[in-house]
Amino acid sequence: MKKSIPDTMQMEASELQMDPVPTEKAVALFQLWALRMLVKQGGHKRFIDMYSWSNNELATYLGLPMPPQTRSEATRKAFAKNALSKLDRLHAQAEKSAKKSPPHSSEALASNSQRLARHLGLTEIDQEILAFVVALHTESMLEAAAECMGDLNSSKVYACIGAILNREPNDIRAALSKKGKLCCTGIITVCHNIRADLKTMLDILSGEFSDRMMASAQDPIDLIRDTVRPSKPASLAMSDYAHIGKNLNLLQHYLDEALNQKRAGVNIFVYGPPGTGKSELARLIAQTCNASLFEVASEDANGDPVDGATRLRSYRAAMSFFAQHRAVVLFDEVEDIFNDGGLFNRSTAEKRKAWLNRMLEESAVPTIWLSNDGESIDPAFIRRYDMTFRLDIAPPRRRKEMLRQLTSEFLNEADVNMASQSENLAPAVISRATNVLSLIKDRLPEAEWSTSLLHLMNNTLETQGHARVKMKPGQIPTYYDPAFINANANLDDIPNGLLQAPSARICLYGPPGTGKTAYGYWLADRLEQHLLVKRASDLVSMWVGKTEKNIAAAFLEAENEGAILLIDEVESFLSDRRKARHNWETSAVNEMLTQMESFSGIFVASTNLMEGLDQAAYRRFDVKLKFDYLRPEQAWALLCSQCKALDIDTPNEHEKRRLSDLHVLTPGDFAVVARRHRMVKYTNAAAIIDQLRLEVALKEDGKATRPIGFTH
Repeated sequence: MKKSIPDTMQMEASELQMDPVPTEKAVALFQLWALRMLVKQGGHKRFIDMYSWSNNELATYLGLPMPPQTRSEATRKAFAKNALSKLDRLHAQAEKSAKKSPPHSSEALASNSQRLARHLGLTEIDQEILAFVVALHTESMLEAAAECMGDLNSSKVYACIGAILNREPNDIRAALSKKGKLCCTGIITVCHNIRADLKTMLDILSGEFSDRMMASAQDPIDLIRDTVRPSKPASLAMSDYAHIGKNLNLLQHYLDEALNQKRAGVNIFVYGPPGTGKSELARLIAQTCNASLFEVASEDANGDPVDGATRLRSYRAAMSFFAQHRAVVLFDEVEDIFNDGGLFNRSTAEKRKAWLNRMLEESAVPTIWLSNDGESIDPAFIRRYDMTFRLDIAPPRRRKEMLRQLTSEFLNEADVNMASQSENLAPAVISRATNVLSLIKDRLPEAEWSTSLLHLMNNTLETQGHARVKMKPGQIPTYYDPAFINANANLDDIPNGLLQAPSARICLYGPPGTGKTAYGYWLADRLEQHLLVKRASDLVSMWVGKTEKNIAAAFLEAENEGAILLIDEVESFLSDRRKARHNWETSAVNEMLTQMESFSGIFVASTNLMEGLDQAAYRRFDVKLKFDYLRPEQAWALLCSQCKALDIDTPNEHEKRRLSDLHVLTPGDFAVVARRHRMVKYTNAAAIIDQLRLEVALKEDGKATRPIGFTH
């Protein structure tokens, strides 16, 4: 039966009710421990100076007299001679009193130790060691006495604690071994391979844990809430992750059944770009499985970051503390342990590889591990995860819904449509930009709200190295019509055929500006599918093997989104392998051919250089469409259409003859001239033709046409 998670987990550190003054018996116990350190473990050698105590505050705490305030050498020597005997007598008295009436730790410490013992199965000696180590980390006088013993090695630590607790050193060694409960749970760690004072050698889970142990009685789980914290409730719904529906469904069922069966070694690895909602996904899954979610903290109680080793200790503690609860642990930012070594050092995980592998295989509580980059983790670790999957930014339809939901006060439908086309616009970017604008909106004119929000989102995208949201909605030119495209096939027939069999590999080739990319958008619009556009700059990488991974990721993204994939400048990845000079050139072509062959959706490739493609690529394309320069009648129809759109008089026959002299016109030329109209207004068709002649004159193919001049 599920155990409830205590409400005390919500208590803030400031609300801890610390014991203001230790009880008389607690003081007697701490004094006895201090005297044993000074007398039985040789601490007196540093505690007694020739003429005084090295720490007068400790001396007062123990009830020792202060050294005489005199410069007399004889008096001071007499003090030094008698100091050790006084310390011995004080120690003997403390031991005698302890036999008559055994001292014990404070009520809070004793109560919390007992609760912890029941929860974790600690033995009596475990409890004694725990109480001592907690007191050592919280009571300054015990720390001062420990410092008098000087630096110790790990072997000396066991003998020292045995003497302090009046236990056999071998029993202490067994209790503090790696297989002992105290170390297995991560509560106490004995530092090996160093020499340091006793407090340093006995590292405890956290300072906050020690403080809570000394505070009023608390539930054991609450004792570690500074290292493993209860997560916030989920704020998203399953519908927000519809783009990973298959993975989401499998994860939900697997985690729920694993919790029901108390299955060990359940680990899930989710990776993807920042801001895609990985943490929210973990919260949502835990919530739908009716489980409490606890996050391994990445900072301490003071807000300072903690290192990877400390986070692993917290994770280890969580495995013990939550083993009997219906709970899930969230380990975010796993780069802290898997990729913190840099170029020349091993990471925290690599230093503890065998231990971490064992933890992954035997973990008592299901754990969801999150990362921004799946490639940063050694494959040896990855194969020990039950499920791994990438969480990408939602497809345009979902981005549009999020934008409507989060920015309804600031963006109209046209703005939403425009912003949703940004492939890198993560939910976190939208949310944070909206929060900023919500705070300052009353200081801005309402007319500036939409541009301000887009500006904020663009700043973040640019900082992340992504393209800004395009400030003009729509990708299909307003004049676009397949009738204005000079292709070697009926372009209207293509979407009709794809509606019947939505799988194809199409190559669009021809001179720049002939409408190849725009046709891709038109095709996607006709098929009511999203078009995922990737250019050479998006895929080519300077790192060996990265280009191939980017190509594979593009096809996978299109597959997951059910999108049409258009790769522009595809000659960068399909150049003839017979002319390759480097291995990476061949491997990029091989990867592209492999992905084309296995892709089940619609793939569109566009290129200006059909002749240079690899021979194998020709066989991969189901349809090869050549986009050529406009035929005279098409150029004339497009000119008439543009004049009408610009509210200019219809061109006459003389202008038609002038236009027919321009043999290498493309729809792109008309688009450039139309944009120029915003700056230089045209008053008649002749002015448009003049501008078109200038565009043609810049082309290599246009040099065969008549020279610039007005001959008609």
